[in-house]
Amino acid sequence: MLHRSLLQKTAPRRIGVKKITALVVQDLNSSGLFREVSKAKYISQITSFASPVQYSDWKAINVQALVTGAVKISSKDQLVVKFRSYDVFAGQELGDGFAIRRN
Repeated sequence: MLHRSLLQKTAPRRIGVKKITALVVQDLNSSGLFREVSKAKYISQITSFASPVQYSDWKAINVQALVTGAVKISSKDQLVVKFRSYDVFAGQELGDGFAIRRN
């Protein structure tokens, strides 16, 4: 299951952020290991990258693994891409996540 979370500020930056997010979602979907679940099925929402995961809500819609992410272009035009993955049935984060920063 993929969850899109965007941090965006201005219109041109929003376009870049949306393109990067779409690319990541497409890559994960095409791997055959992930599928994006329609937002209409969500019980709880992830409103920020730091939001706690409500594992029971995701389990109720049969999500086994959850990937959350954030894409941001900082005021210094630095690109920051972060993600975390979770094992929903075990109720735990898988690793410490990952962040990429590029100028």
